[in-house]
Amino acid sequence: MAGENLLQTIQKFATVIERVDMLAKEQEILRSTATARLDRMEAQLTDLRERVARLEASRPADAAELKAEIAKFQANLERTLLQQERAQNASPKRLPRNQPDGESE
Repeated sequence: MAGENLLQTIQKFATVIERVDMLAKEQEILRSTATARLDRMEAQLTDLRERVARLEASRPADAAELKAEIAKFQANLERTLLQQERAQNASPKRLPRNQPDGESE
């Protein structure tokens, strides 16, 4: 009887050790997976930080470029309006079609 109990106890210990070994292997797989994911996330975060830094650094230059484009557009608009006004003042007034000279609406 005592030999059977000892054999059963040893078998239970072997089963527990086997289970712990299996859990340790699963834990190692999970740790490796988590480490790989964290490494990827860390690389992505570094990339994002660099991109944000570049965007922030280019912000003043972009604002200056936009201001220059707006000023150029306004100058072109003013020039076009002035040319249009000069063209209207330079051309003789035309009467609307289908009306004899001297008659107006």
